[in-house]
Amino acid sequence: MIKVRGEIDLMSANAFRDFLTYHVAADRTLVVDLSELEFMGTCGLSVLSVLSTRSRDVGGTLALVCARPVQRLLKAAGQESMFACYESLDHAIGLEETRRFPA
Repeated sequence: MIKVRGEIDLMSANAFRDFLTYHVAADRTLVVDLSELEFMGTCGLSVLSVLSTRSRDVGGTLALVCARPVQRLLKAAGQESMFACYESLDHAIGLEETRRFPA
C-alpha cells in the first residue's frame, strides 16, 4: 500500500509516476491511498492511466482509495469506471465488504 498526500500537479507528476511504476508487480494488487490528496490535476490522471495499463500488462491490478477531489476529477474526465476506486483502505484491501463509489 502506498499513501499519497498533498498535491499531484505538473511539478510532481513525473516523480509520482516513477515511484508508483517501480511498485507495479505481476500477480499483485497495488493499493494507492489517495484519500489525503488535496489536489490532483489531469497530469495525475494520466499517471493513473499509465499505471493501470502497466499493472494489467504484467498481470497485476490497481486499487485506489479515492478522496473527493480525485472522485470529482475521474467523473469530470468520464473515467470513473476505468479505475477500481474504493471509499476506504479496508475496502480496497478486502478487509470489509467491497464497496466502490457509485458512478
